[in-house]
Amino acid sequence: PSTHLNYQFYELDTNTKIDLIIDMIVPWYISFYASWYDAELNKSVPILWITYESLLENPADSVRKALNLYDLDGPIDVIEQVTNNIDPTLTGKNVAKIGRGKEQLTQEQIARINNFTRYYPWVDFTRVGLK
Repeated sequence: PSTHLNYQFYELDTNTKIDLIIDMIVPWYISFYASWYDAELNKSVPILWITYESLLENPADSVRKALNLYDLDGPIDVIEQVTNNIDPTLTGKNVAKIGRGKEQLTQEQIARINNFTRYYPWVDFTRVGLK
């Protein structure tokens, strides 16, 4: 996204950070997702949907599927070695916890996020946890 964030973002209070993300980044994400949804409908490019849950559960399988989509091959033992050594918490910013958003967001914030989907009534947003 074109939203400018720097280290000072992390100094904002939690609600301000969440509001900034909802106001500035979510609209871009919704549009981005809709463009890939349309690409799948139009069969304009090969699409592989990988969920955050499946990536965390089995990262090597997700990498293998991505390689297979483009008829690329990688030794599964090397893929597993690399993906098994990934620690998503190394940055200190991502705790790699499924469902964290729904735990932290208010009903009003969730409604604001879902409101952006109204611009794309033909798109099924359930894959990304939206209405």
